[in-house]
Parts: sequence; structure tokens; C-alpha cells
Amino acid sequence: MHSLGVLQIEPRGRRGGCPARHRRRFVDTPLTARLLGAELELRHEELRATLPIRRVVGPSDVAAPALRLMTNTALTGATYGIDGGRQLIP
Repeated sequence: MHSLGVLQIEPRGRRGGCPARHRRRFVDTPLTARLLGAELELRHEELRATLPIRRVVGPSDVAAPALRLMTNTALTGATYGIDGGRQLIP
């Protein structure tokens, strides 16, 4: 599993949180568009039909919790799956 980490060292100790990315998760970015090419719209349709949120996860969906992790000092030691509910699908 790859991760986009948010880690801060403070005088009182370590604080960390991590929005996780897994190979089964998909975030709609220019890179994924280039990699999928002509298959991109088919992938979007599949995700809209299967994800509990019924839409494709985008960069702002990843950015919002990452910003929250950086600004809320009460959040510690957790991994956040930003996958539109994909982890709930068997």
C-alpha cells in the first residue's frame, strides 16, 4: 500500500495521520487519464455504478482530509481510506 503521509514532529511528541491509497482505489487525475486513455470513460461508468457514493473520487476528495489532518492537532495515528466506499465492496 502506498500512502500520502501527513506527519508532524512537535515538542510534545509525534502526531501523524495518513490518507491511504491502495491499488484497488482510483482517484481521477490527469495521470490516470493518460494511463487509461480510451478506457477512462468506461472506468468512470464502472465506478459510478459500483461505488457507494455513485461518483468518481477526485483530487479535492483527497486534499480535504489531508488539510484537516494538517490543521487538527487532535487527530492522531490514523489511516483514512479515501476510496468512495470501495473498501465496503467485497
